[in-house]
Amino acid sequence: MPISLRAVSVFVVGLIIYADIASAGSECKPACRSGFVCIDGQCVSECNPPCSGDRQCRGGECVRVATASDTGSETTPGKHSWNLGAKTGLLFPGTVYIDDVEADTELGFMLGSYIDALVIPKLSIGGYVDFFYTTAEYSGDSATVFSLGATLKGRFQIAEMFELRPGIALGYNYSSVEGLDDGANGFNIAAKLEAAVPVKENINVLVELSFLSQPAGGTGDLDVTWTPIFFLAAGIEYAD
Repeated sequence: MPISLRAVSVFVVGLIIYADIASAGSECKPACRSGFVCIDGQCVSECNPPCSGDRQCRGGECVRVATASDTGSETTPGKHSWNLGAKTGLLFPGTVYIDDVEADTELGFMLGSYIDALVIPKLSIGGYVDFFYTTAEYSGDSATVFSLGATLKGRFQIAEMFELRPGIALGYNYSSVEGLDDGANGFNIAAKLEAAVPVKENINVLVELSFLSQPAGGTGDLDVTWTPIFFLAAGIEYAD
């Protein structure tokens, strides 16, 4: 019995619909991620049993994937929003002017503490308290300076384990010089350059190069000023 053209058409259309249904049932939408294969419309891990923890399936084997702690990003200084530290260092020789008299100073030392907080990315504001001790080169008279004030610092990540902090400091100085009856008050303006290197999750080692100055100041009767006197310090800071 001859087969009608209509019967053939219905048969072909049926095959197409069946093939489409079968194909849809065997595909995964969305596509499976790396380490998984599509079986009967489901994403199944290539690894059996499936990988767990910090491991992913790669080519049928569970492979450990690097985490943030492996790359050192967990100890990067720049990821913290504030820091508190203490430091000590050497005060280099300089020259102090008491009215028209020049007095050269010898090598001394300094102690300091500071706190900083990020206000925007790459910029922090903070405060400091520093103590300096030195002696006059010829007379041996001692001099001490307390300086406290505010800082403004940039924060630039040079490498994953190193942060550079250039900045300025504005503050108040109170100095006491042996042989002067009264202490001297003055204004400090300084530039500074810090480098912070993390050693633990919240602990950084700090190295600082800066100077102490007093362009204006004195006692009630005498002008007491000095040009920048540099110091080099190192310390430890807690960051969070």
